[in-house]
Amino acid sequence: MKSGKRGAVRLIPCADYDIEGLQSYFEDMAMTGLHLKKDGIFAHFAAFERGEPREARYRMDVKEKRSPIMDGDNGRPTDEQIELCSELGWEYVDSIGAFHIFRTYDAAAPELNTDAALQSIAARRIVRSQIESVLVLCFWLLIYPVLKLDGLLLPTMFTVGTDVMLLAFIIDIWWIVGSIARLVYLSRIKKRLEAGESIVRRVKRSSVRYIAPRIAFAVLATVTVCLFIARWSEADSGRIPLEEYAGELPFATIADIVPGEYERLGFPMTDGIQTRSDILAPVVIDFRECAAVTVSGGKAFSGGLLIDYYETVSPRLARAAAEELLLNARLKRHYTPIELADTGADMQAAYYDEVHMPTVILQKGNRVIKATLYQTGEYTISMDEWAGKLLG
Repeated sequence: MKSGKRGAVRLIPCADYDIEGLQSYFEDMAMTGLHLKKDGIFAHFAAFERGEPREARYRMDVKEKRSPIMDGDNGRPTDEQIELCSELGWEYVDSIGAFHIFRTYDAAAPELNTDAALQSIAARRIVRSQIESVLVLCFWLLIYPVLKLDGLLLPTMFTVGTDVMLLAFIIDIWWIVGSIARLVYLSRIKKRLEAGESIVRRVKRSSVRYIAPRIAFAVLATVTVCLFIARWSEADSGRIPLEEYAGELPFATIADIVPGEYERLGFPMTDGIQTRSDILAPVVIDFRECAAVTVSGGKAFSGGLLIDYYETVSPRLARAAAEELLLNARLKRHYTPIELADTGADMQAAYYDEVHMPTVILQKGNRVIKATLYQTGEYTISMDEWAGKLLG
């Protein structure tokens, strides 16, 4: 950390809710000649002025207002509170988290907030606020993403990447556990205050124990963001025209479904293929085909085939993915089920989607396919026929 003749900047080695840890840290620094500057805390770094080593007392006072974003004065105490504390020999230094920081060099100055009942009320307010924070975090980090997925957890994992999803989940849990740890600590402080105990105990916090997990969290978050950006870029640039794809497809296309003279229409906005690979689904294919076929008798078929294909590491995982795809379809407003003849698949379903397109979901062994075939020509093929050809 930066040091100089006039002062120094240090990373605060304890959490912003650790009352005893913060008080002890600033007092220990004063004994070495480093005194916290007024308004010297920013982003959990503290700026110190260099001076004579002196014995000082620092005390944390609960903020009356919950958020500096709402109160417009950067979370400072009121002028009346600052003046009252000054008369008692205490000066306001800065604020951190839910607390104001006061300091005195006068050994005879009375303790701040000696009324345990008032301190207990303030502590209860912080605990209630922290409970709300934990619940809000759980909703936004766990419940809301699941709701936004509309039941497509596994297909999303296969597409975005299981590694990215797991890293994001670990970060969410880490964040929530940290918030719960804050709640547990503040609840213990509340109990001590309710028992009439003053929070002035000297403690020694290990900077390594505090800083190391945060560095690990920052690295984990950075890796996750980089992976997500890389996958997002692949999603934007990974699609290629069908005529450029040289691999063998594990499902039937329009050319296989409708026999005749085949002509690929090749609309650039809809036609193409993108392949991916994931730990749990080694083969993931996003396939879009627009074509016209002249069948025997001169009749013309035209239309498009839209396919999402997953080849998973186990049939059980494939079944779960197929059920999620079906659940997602059922959650749509205009879902209409269709009777489908036996295709030989282990699990099958057919329906009209939200734009009234006939769609099938098939699971056979470790393979899952969701396919939509729209037909616009004079020649059409029944769903029972084309669905039965998809997986062979």
